[in-house]
Amino acid sequence: QQNRLPLVREAGLTQLRVHRAQVQVPYVERDVQQQVAAALGWGRSVLLVGHSMAGKTRLAAQVMRQRFPDAPLLIPESGKALRELVGEGLDPAGVVLWLDDLERFLGPDGLTIDLLTRLASGKSLLIATIRSQMREAYRPRKELRPPEWEVLEAFTRIGLQRRHTDAELHRIRAVVIDPNVLAAVRDYGLAEYLGAGPLSIDKFEQGEMVQPVGRALVQAAVDWRRSGLTHPVPKRVL
Repeated sequence: QQNRLPLVREAGLTQLRVHRAQVQVPYVERDVQQQVAAALGWGRSVLLVGHSMAGKTRLAAQVMRQRFPDAPLLIPESGKALRELVGEGLDPAGVVLWLDDLERFLGPDGLTIDLLTRLASGKSLLIATIRSQMREAYRPRKELRPPEWEVLEAFTRIGLQRRHTDAELHRIRAVVIDPNVLAAVRDYGLAEYLGAGPLSIDKFEQGEMVQPVGRALVQAAVDWRRSGLTHPVPKRVL
């Protein structure tokens, strides 16, 4: 079955769910890149945690391509799909499992601690990302201990800061010469700028005058997510 899977080097950034850049800039190494590379290995599960648009997926993709370019790659559509593939006899040995936005795969019908243990003992490699706020939503509170938290804690966790360090900024300046881009990187961060974060903020702020109802709907949806609620907003509530 592994022969039917694409190889890591054959997967494009879009397929890996890396945000499309509004400006083409060479990849810039992050300070934790060597830590991520050292953590990856067969039978291991590695989770990159950070804010939205911090560059988690791009970093994971870069390291994966460098370390395991010829390994079979599995990008399941959901946790349920992953569970079904394993149940149908998928041999996980030597397969890289790509789980971007890990919360999409968690749950009793998806990636449980039993399934994670089975995949790791089967010598697969799980590479996952999750936003900091989403991870916190699963944190145990008083007597409530979500089973998803046990899965999250089973991963080797590596944090990625949203703001660049001085060393990272130095590397960015070595490949970016446009002063406007450098200013935006300083104010917002490279990943957020490349992902059109500043443009989105400007459009949102101007929306109060251009489309006030639409802006209000977006604001309500944002507040809903920021409060820790992950299921869709009911129309009546919105």
